[in-house]
Amino acid sequence: MAFTLRRDYYSERFVFTREAAEARAREGCSICTGDPSFGRSLLALKEREGALVKEEESDEWEVKVVEPAEPLASPEGDGQQPSLGLLVASRPRGLHRVAVLARQHGMGLSQLGRRAWLLGLTALQDQLRSLYAQRGIAYVALFADDPEVIYQPPDREEPLHALAHLLGLSFVPKAIREEVEAQNTYYEDKGECALCAVLKQEGRGPRHLFATGAFVALAPWASARPYAIKLVPKAHSNSYSRLTQRELDDLALALEVIFRALQEVLPKQPYHLVFNDYPSKRSTMDMHFSIEIYSDPQRRSALEEGWGLAFNRVRPEAAARALAPACRRLLAERLGAD
Repeated sequence: MAFTLRRDYYSERFVFTREAAEARAREGCSICTGDPSFGRSLLALKEREGALVKEEESDEWEVKVVEPAEPLASPEGDGQQPSLGLLVASRPRGLHRVAVLARQHGMGLSQLGRRAWLLGLTALQDQLRSLYAQRGIAYVALFADDPEVIYQPPDREEPLHALAHLLGLSFVPKAIREEVEAQNTYYEDKGECALCAVLKQEGRGPRHLFATGAFVALAPWASARPYAIKLVPKAHSNSYSRLTQRELDDLALALEVIFRALQEVLPKQPYHLVFNDYPSKRSTMDMHFSIEIYSDPQRRSALEEGWGLAFNRVRPEAAARALAPACRRLLAERLGAD
């Protein structure tokens, strides 16, 4: 496995770090060529005569789901490794799936049409249900970065494919626990779901963007990022996995509109997509799920914004090797000058 989950020295803050791995020279894109070095195909979707067809593998796929060769978590994860004082790391147990949302190389989320979104959302829902059915999975983080962050080499400008990640974890991230507690507290105090109350409050107000048959898009009142969008189902539902096919089609329309609008207003910016699903066993109430879409010029993974799990593409040890000689040389020059 190429990743470990490192804990901060003294706080409950975790960072996925890519461990030492040699860059492998490849001819072309491994997804385009079907090179198994990227991962093993689990599901392929295509449309045939107006109906969705699911297969384990197909040369004619339009969307496919892969078990990555270098996952963020795996069943063979060894849990917490022996700590070295304040240095605590683990190779997390869990399951990682990657959905390739477009066959065309270099296509981003803002270029996906309604039909492509529907195929992708159907595949993601299928895998979300499958992961939650697995023993030992406490929470599934569903997200997408555009351009891709986790598998895009930091020195490579050419975008890969439009990818979405499903990360099945053996624990519930702190950010989710806090959100569940906040919504539970609101419910106990007010006697109604917090997001249902938000929909009533915002209505057609100044932060209302648009509404489809099943979803409402808002610019959140206390948005932490410029141009962030919150997409909320009108009907009370605690999980994306419970949406009907008609609701999925409506969601596909909403996502196409949002990402193309962002491309018009904020061209050539990185975009991120976070599904805020809540594990029902962690709450005493049936919670209301939502979807967050935002731009981040720093290209941090949606893992950090959605679940407080940072992703660092440069190992601290590698950064130290690069910085230490320059720092020591400059320090010696300054001390010598004094």
